[in-house]
Amino acid sequence: MANGTSDPVLYQSNRYTSGSTPLIYKFSVTNGACRVNLLFSENYSGLQSVGARVFNVQLNSTLVPRNFDIFATVGSYTAVVESFNTNVTNGQLSIEFDTLVQNPKINAIGILPLANSPMLPLKFTYPEGTPVTGNLNYAMSTSLLTIPASCRSSTARPPVCSFRLPPCSV
Repeated sequence: MANGTSDPVLYQSNRYTSGSTPLIYKFSVTNGACRVNLLFSENYSGLQSVGARVFNVQLNSTLVPRNFDIFATVGSYTAVVESFNTNVTNGQLSIEFDTLVQNPKINAIGILPLANSPMLPLKFTYPEGTPVTGNLNYAMSTSLLTIPASCRSSTARPPVCSFRLPPCSV
């Protein structure tokens, strides 16, 4: 039973692959922006230690979590959702789980369409050499208010944005 979720049934079973064969899912979806939620919980007692199960995930051939270790992230019997935004252009969403240590696994996958909002492609390298690629969905202004945003990224997560609200004036 997974802790930290209002829907523990999603974490009762899982899919995994053994050996070096990747676990690949392909979904037919409408073109456009979508959010992919990957649901994990380390429920197998034989792999409940840091480094016992480590894998990469590719979303439409883009490496999203790299060196992902469920146990190192949340411990055992605890739900974690890793969410990523992507843009589908060919009607197909591909999710690939690649073995690094032991076998990759997934408990559940959620795919949600995003409102048609602008998407900013990111492709740069930090000064220390870490490459960053991905997309940033954004919608930051109304006719009355503009919210400045600053974004950063790490190797394991999509960009994180923080917003500075301007002072209110009446």
